[in-house]
Amino acid sequence: MNSADLEQKLSAIISYEVEQGCPMAHPTMIAPAIRRWQGYDRRNKRNKDKSLSHRIKDLEKGLIALYPEHNYDPACLRHLAESFAEVFDEIQKNEDV
Repeated sequence: MNSADLEQKLSAIISYEVEQGCPMAHPTMIAPAIRRWQGYDRRNKRNKDKSLSHRIKDLEKGLIALYPEHNYDPACLRHLAESFAEVFDEIQKNEDV
């Protein structure tokens, strides 16, 4: 999948979450989320837990780091990280085939 398709899928998630009233969802999160997901292996070379749940926590940590001076809704941010991770994981599985 190319980056335009990936960004389109993540934009759809953002749009849906905004409609549902998520205060954290914003299009500016897409590019940093992609970079964070792609850099996971580099940042976690020595980590033995490379599960999807650990990757979600890592993505959530990265999204929190985007706006450290702002208050954030942890549940909303966790949900966004999970939603993004589903897309990333699906794409990764399709590329491995």
